[in-house]
Amino acid sequence: MQIRRFQALFLGVLIAVAAWPVQAQRNNNNTQKPTPEQVDFEALYRAVDAVTAGTQPVPADIPVTMVQNHFLMTQTGAVMVPFSVTVDKSKVAGPVVVYMRAVDKDAPPPPAPAAPAENENRNNNRNNRNQPPPAPVAPTFPLSGFFTVDVPANGQVSRAIELKPGRYELFIAVKEKSTALPDPKAPAAPLKAGLLRQDLTVPDMSVGLGTSSVILANSIEPVTTPLTPEQAAASPYTIGGVLKIDPNLTARFGKTGELAAIFWIYGVTSVSGKPDVEVEYNFHRKVDSAEKYFNKTEPQQYNAQTSAPTFNLDAGHQVMAIQGLSVTSFPAGDYRLEIKVTDKPSGKTVTQNVNFTVLPA
Repeated sequence: MQIRRFQALFLGVLIAVAAWPVQAQRNNNNTQKPTPEQVDFEALYRAVDAVTAGTQPVPADIPVTMVQNHFLMTQTGAVMVPFSVTVDKSKVAGPVVVYMRAVDKDAPPPPAPAAPAENENRNNNRNNRNQPPPAPVAPTFPLSGFFTVDVPANGQVSRAIELKPGRYELFIAVKEKSTALPDPKAPAAPLKAGLLRQDLTVPDMSVGLGTSSVILANSIEPVTTPLTPEQAAASPYTIGGVLKIDPNLTARFGKTGELAAIFWIYGVTSVSGKPDVEVEYNFHRKVDSAEKYFNKTEPQQYNAQTSAPTFNLDAGHQVMAIQGLSVTSFPAGDYRLEIKVTDKPSGKTVTQNVNFTVLPA
């Protein structure tokens, strides 16, 4: 696993969310004939509305489960959330339409409709009588969009979303893609769909010394061919268009395999634009109900000597830490990797922990 040479090459890779094809909000003003895909989207949108209002149970014809998600800060200060869900492949016969919505749990309620002007309340003007009440304000969401995808054999679908720090409720609704418009004269068919409903707390990574989520990976490689927008959208763990991470979403590694851990460090003290950071990796083995220290790797140094000449914290560059090692010498079992980051100029430290399993040979 070629890990160490990436430390200088990709030290300043910036995090950005791919512009994946998505309908940002509903368009109720579209007078053109809808496409089957738009009808699917509308059906999923209304289903999420109904579930939220409590007038419809959660559809469960197509099971959808969250596998894993991570949090990485973008160069704008927002948070990128790459995630993977599993769609039950046995329940779908072709492509699926996926609708995603994030609801801000701390957002104030929408404003009430504007009251009619005083002159509109007078009854002496017949034109103002029996006027319909003002339309309610249409809801807006931090995230509301859909895409179409072919579900792979393992059922895993990955995307990334961008959200501000806060508390959200995430909805991911799925249905088979329609191939034709429904017959308006026929009774409406019941909606065959699935819905994942999950709370999501997005941390604020812009204050003080901190890190992104630690991503455990099977491999980390440079990108040799530029990705199309569609490929980038489907590959949220391809960072900055130059670094491809193959995440191990189960955190289970074979005895003959290799483990890689990658994360970004934020709030680093600038020393003429360069960092001076030490990262320590300590492994602890879980035995029965106890935990014992197992081993550690040589601490990594991120400073003026190890940084690329163009790396500059003052320009917004982020320190990216990577550690890779073989687990051949690890007995099969469960482990905790403790990662301690020390910002030497300030003396501040931050610790992250991540669990993983080494499988029997």
